Amino acid sequence: MWCRRIFTLAVVGIPGTWISGSLIGHIGPDLAGIFILPAILGFAILVLILSIVFLGRAAT
Repeated sequence: MWCRRIFTLAVVGIPGTWISGSLIGHIGPDLAGIFILPAILGFAILVLILSIVFLGRAAT
């Protein structure tokens, strides 16, 4: 079960990082060419949006 969760987080993290890098820009420190602050913000926002969408769909 933990393997599926790690895979899901990685799949969500990549587009979240890409979208936030495009919207927010290059701020903060970078690690291997990936800016950390936009990556964390994009990941968190995308997870929040997907959680709201899928939890709302499961409730109906």
